[in-house]
Amino acid sequence: MDPKKSYHQCITELLDKIYRNEKERIKEAAHLMSDAIVADKMIHVFGTGGHTFFPMEEMYGRAGGLMPVNPMMDLGISLFNFASRSIKLERIEGYCREVVKYFEVEEGDVVIIVNTYGVNACTLDAALESKEQGASTIGIVSVEAAKAITEDHYLRHSSKKNLFEVVDVYIDDYVPLGDVIVEFPGFPRKVAAPSTITDVFIIHWLEEAVVAELLDRGVTPPVWVSANIAGGDQDKMNAEGFKKYKWRVKYF
Repeated sequence: MDPKKSYHQCITELLDKIYRNEKERIKEAAHLMSDAIVADKMIHVFGTGGHTFFPMEEMYGRAGGLMPVNPMMDLGISLFNFASRSIKLERIEGYCREVVKYFEVEEGDVVIIVNTYGVNACTLDAALESKEQGASTIGIVSVEAAKAITEDHYLRHSSKKNLFEVVDVYIDDYVPLGDVIVEFPGFPRKVAAPSTITDVFIIHWLEEAVVAELLDRGVTPPVWVSANIAGGDQDKMNAEGFKKYKWRVKYF
């Protein structure tokens, strides 16, 4: 049986919607990131539980990616810590405040927080702690999904706030409640999650926008080149970047 719309159709429509609607917020976020790079500050990226690790990893140490990126990878809330256990930990208030402190977020830094629902303890704690440390904050989140979670839902942070209300700039990934987009006639459950693809798209779009702004400012963007191409291991900018950020990126 064929679905009403294929995954290809659904995800293409979703990406097109993001591209149409989020251009101004991408520019705002890229401006904050560019300012941080020019000021020799760090860009921290935090996927606050489960599959949000994928877009976080996508921004770190990747060919064509920005160098001053510190991924706040806490294995306690990753799927490597088992799915049911990680879900419990990401709902404990205070846990992710300590994660932010451990990764040494400082005044003038930028923190990107990725969570489609944007309502749980880890997500809000990360945003609030980052702001208290003086960092600018960017959220990648679905406004629709966040608003669909009722204020009294046990999943919510005690503040009852949404990530998009707390951060300095948010980018809407437009993922629907439930994080599934393919529907089969007569079958009650939708399938096929879009959030990894939408959020990785946003991450790389941000990189593109930052490089464009830095070039417009006359600043050479600090970008990694692949170690898998000829001369990659001997690339001068790679070597200089590794030396500069080795002690500022926890996972180097």
